[in-house]
Amino acid sequence: QEPAKTAAPAKTAAPVKTSGWVYVMHIPNTNHYKIGFATDVNERKKQLDCAMPVHDLDVVLVLPGTIEIERGIHHQLAQRNTQREWFCFSSPKEARVKVVAALLCLSDLAISELDAPGQMRLFESALNAELEADG
Repeated sequence: QEPAKTAAPAKTAAPVKTSGWVYVMHIPNTNHYKIGFATDVNERKKQLDCAMPVHDLDVVLVLPGTIEIERGIHHQLAQRNTQREWFCFSSPKEARVKVVAALLCLSDLAISELDAPGQMRLFESALNAELEADG
């Protein structure tokens, strides 16, 4: 009699790191900002606008990223979190600066997940645009 065969352990696929966009959207005339991730920011804005028919959200910032980077930014800005993906900032400018600063505080590993060439230049451009707006 042959011994019972045991099934081979199931292979687990490595998690897929979907590249897309980390965005910040703002409810006008409030201090409420949503920091999220989407592969299509315009489509996501339409979805959110339909879910919140009283408001038409403003897109404040869009940066290349992954869901892991979005989560890292949430963690960095936890003291400003009001509910789930919603955060409190005094102005769109403060939101942009704080989100980019939070991104820069993430580990090199998280930033290395951004594999498209030139993406760090986009971050630098976002910071420079903020600095020039002051000048």
